[in-house]
Amino acid sequence: MDIELETPVGTSVLNVVTKFNYKIKLQQTINFKIKQKTITNKMKNYVKIINIIDRSGSMNDKIDMAINGFNEFLQEQQSIEGNALISTMLFSTKFNKLYENLDIQKCEFLNKNNYNPGGMTSLYDAIGITIDNEIDQLGNLPKAERPDKTLCVILTDGKENSSTEYTKDQIKEKVLEMKEDFNWEFIFLAANEEAAFAAETMGVSKGNAYAFTNTSSGLKDAYLGVSHATRVYRHSKSVTMDNLMDDYKDSTEESK
Repeated sequence: MDIELETPVGTSVLNVVTKFNYKIKLQQTINFKIKQKTITNKMKNYVKIINIIDRSGSMNDKIDMAINGFNEFLQEQQSIEGNALISTMLFSTKFNKLYENLDIQKCEFLNKNNYNPGGMTSLYDAIGITIDNEIDQLGNLPKAERPDKTLCVILTDGKENSSTEYTKDQIKEKVLEMKEDFNWEFIFLAANEEAAFAAETMGVSKGNAYAFTNTSSGLKDAYLGVSHATRVYRHSKSVTMDNLMDDYKDSTEESK
């Protein structure tokens, strides 16, 4: 993946290279610590929840609901009986692992310091990076310490427009592999009417897709849906569940 460096006026190339090498070494150290943390995880009989959350520039006009909706989702999950680990990736053109493999009771909430929208929507890259990272971790984790099942929640308010490392077909292949080989299920929420179609092109079940209106109230509805679907998933003994968001739609229709 290409890395763009900004060179301040008066800064020598040698200093930039030195700083760049330091960043690489620092990232390797961070990655090593994350891997060690994962390998030594002793939680058993747990579900893993992976969030891939859009923080591109278009989320800025919905920032309060983006933060509050996600935090309310976490709070509800913390109230549910059962063990869970959680990882959260925030993405735009850049990618930020907010936290990884944390006990859901200890996870970090969003705020305006760690959630600052900007950039475009590298959706495929965010999914691909996340899955590849999880595959590496699973390879180093004894089977007895792996999650019983994993739910990957993907939320975006726009269409893919800036990925450089992964294509739609590559993402579909990875999604299907994780569903078949590692007991994963996926939810895809998008602020466009083609959410179900977009989900299917990436290997996500149509019944696990949800289109929300591109407003703060629409985003609130999306997070209510995620909360409902995740609760159902965690309570169920099933690994494969291809109608999680359809179930939410049905429940909202019944309440009207």
